[in-house]
Amino acid sequence: MIRAIPNVNFVEMSHHHQNAHCCGSVLTLLKAPDVAADIGETRLDEAVEAGAEKVLALCPCCEFQLRVSRDKKDVPVEVWIWRGSRRRRWATTSPIRTPKCASSGPSSRG
Repeated sequence: MIRAIPNVNFVEMSHHHQNAHCCGSVLTLLKAPDVAADIGETRLDEAVEAGAEKVLALCPCCEFQLRVSRDKKDVPVEVWIWRGSRRRRWATTSPIRTPKCASSGPSSRG
């Protein structure tokens, strides 16, 4: 579905689908936000290395954690959440720019 969106150049991170790394959100819930931010930074750095300008999260917890990690670690990538509706497929917490997206989780499919 992502590849069907006009003007989107979809790229996969090196670890994706079954081999995707965790975003770290569970550690935020376990009161280890600094460790969670480090894990999220690793995931976002992987997106930047893939050439992504945006990361698309399918999970609201991942979207939140990646946004927090981006802000804490100053990673130059936008974080978006997939809403999945026909009318509004994308929602963002960052300003919109020309998209080049990497998916963030194991259940993402291009």
